Amino acid sequence: MAPKGKKEKASKSKAASKAAEKAVAEEKDSGFRGNGVLTSSKTSYDLKIEGFTLHAYGGTLIHETQIELNRAQRYGLIGRNGSGKSTWLKSLAARDVPIPEFIDIFLLEREAPATDMTPCEYVVSEAKKEMERLEEEIVRVMEEEGQDSEILPFLYSKVEAMDPTSFEVEANRILYGLGFDKKMSAKTTADMSGGWRMRVAL
Repeated sequence: MAPKGKKEKASKSKAASKAAEKAVAEEKDSGFRGNGVLTSSKTSYDLKIEGFTLHAYGGTLIHETQIELNRAQRYGLIGRNGSGKSTWLKSLAARDVPIPEFIDIFLLEREAPATDMTPCEYVVSEAKKEMERLEEEIVRVMEEEGQDSEILPFLYSKVEAMDPTSFEVEANRILYGLGFDKKMSAKTTADMSGGWRMRVAL
């Protein structure tokens, strides 16, 4: 059974998740909708989607297509402007196809928002949100599938790999690799250009 503190965090994260899902739904109502059948195992990191179709803005961008995405591989999308590359990514991020929840999906559409946080503070806050999301997913899986669920070991391993005491050190290490020196690191994201805020979002 999850500790009380984790359940409270999970409840807050669940509310945030629902708000995010609502925002995606609102965007979809005014733009796109995809559908397909996930034929890969629900415990696999490799994805296979069959019969994927994507409708957007009154037209069909993708029709009855097979999609395979394998773990640890990198993929590039090539196509003319307006062909649906970004819309396809949004459809996957919105989980139009029921991609297993233990698979993280990060869609980088825009730079980090202008806030009064420094780059490090922003990255740490996002890491904490992700940890809360994982804890919420553990609670959900335990309630719906029980403690013998095959997905739980994957989720537990992700949570165990995240050490809140090292978030700040790790954030500074990553930011340094993206070109943030002491001067830039001391600024708030509100004082940065869009290009620098995009690096923070990365």
